[in-house]
Amino acid sequence: MATISYPLTRPRLNAEPLPVEGRKTVWDATVAGLCCRITKGGDRSFYLSKKVNGAQRWVRIGSHPETTVKDARDKALALLAAIVRGERPWEERKTLKEEAILSHLWEHYRDHASGKKKPSSRIADESLWRSVLEPWGGKKRIGSIARSDVQKLVNSKGKATPTRANRTAALLSSMFNRAIAADLWKGANPAKGVERFREVSRDRFLRPEELRAMFASLAYEDEGWKVYFMAALLCGARRSNLLAMRWADLDLARGLWRVDAEESKNGQTMQVILPEDLQKGLTAWKTNCPSPVWVFPSDESASGHKSEPCKPWERVLARAECFRLVQVLAVAEGWPDAQRDSELEAVIAEAGRLRLLAMGRRVKATGEPLLLALEGIRKRVTAAGLDPLGGNMLDVRMHDLRRTLGSWATMTGASLSIVGKVLGHRSHQSTAIYARLDLDPARLAVEKAASA
Repeated sequence: MATISYPLTRPRLNAEPLPVEGRKTVWDATVAGLCCRITKGGDRSFYLSKKVNGAQRWVRIGSHPETTVKDARDKALALLAAIVRGERPWEERKTLKEEAILSHLWEHYRDHASGKKKPSSRIADESLWRSVLEPWGGKKRIGSIARSDVQKLVNSKGKATPTRANRTAALLSSMFNRAIAADLWKGANPAKGVERFREVSRDRFLRPEELRAMFASLAYEDEGWKVYFMAALLCGARRSNLLAMRWADLDLARGLWRVDAEESKNGQTMQVILPEDLQKGLTAWKTNCPSPVWVFPSDESASGHKSEPCKPWERVLARAECFRLVQVLAVAEGWPDAQRDSELEAVIAEAGRLRLLAMGRRVKATGEPLLLALEGIRKRVTAAGLDPLGGNMLDVRMHDLRRTLGSWATMTGASLSIVGKVLGHRSHQSTAIYARLDLDPARLAVEKAASA
């Protein structure tokens, strides 16, 4: 294979095709010996390669894109200087002392996971670290973290999000266990034995009136996010797979999307079916998409693709709930369609007005303006003697879109085995939740009993 060499940049590394087998090495034309190794699973890691006393030595620098090209070059130059001084960085094993901080523990765990865990799992770990563990104790000395500290953290997070609190405890425990197994930490694991919350499986899915409000809300989103949320709903894919969707993996003519085993949660290659409406949406988006690689690109993300849909999702839900509550008022007060449509547009206009005021610092920016507009609609519904919770949409989570596809497939007659195949479940236990929705046999029994 020919040697690949050019001045490394983030966009060029992101666009570098994956090898069919094994791995390939891309050399930096700026710093001698610096390279990026790319595996068929998508892992990209920087290394310094240097021949010392007749032997080729390799020193791992860090993962791309967590380690920037500039940082990789700086570290490579520092390592080359150390080798000239007679040091042997390839033999060094840094032991974490009690005065080391939690960020050091995370860096070691992240580097280890880059070659072991699936990208979707690494993204989930990164999210927990950035949003929970780093703000809580990124600068804490690991020798000072006690089990009681971890229990307090889990308890504080578990009141609102018990599942996320449990995942946080599991990640922290894995970080310490990894360091212990690598003989880098001699102390105890403070996350071991922490009491976790009982998790109840969710069965929330979107009903017909909620789906109508959702589609009405998506019409106001920019094309990229509109296609993303439609894909989440219509093909039932996991969030991490959707965010990292590549044009090269789509067969729009046949309506198929190939998810490699390395990317799939169940460890198997998946062929995801794209419904006709979604095929049309993706085909139209392809002509306007600014990236030839990523379906949902982002200039702000180190990966090159969108990484977090939380804010757009909050916007979609708030707007959808506004639409539902306007419909509640329209039915209760007998509005004609023209008045209902006018009220809907007034809600959108009010949110836009609040957004402009916040941008001009004429009002305090307290969050998504649509939430402020929603609060106004809720007050009107309450004043009319109606229940504003009847139109609640803010409790819908991204994963509920995936569950919605499975739920509607079940209710329209699909067997649990087919639903499991559509959603990429590896075990029947994962699909068991949809058995609750197959109510026809139960309804028949009730009708017979009532008749008798």
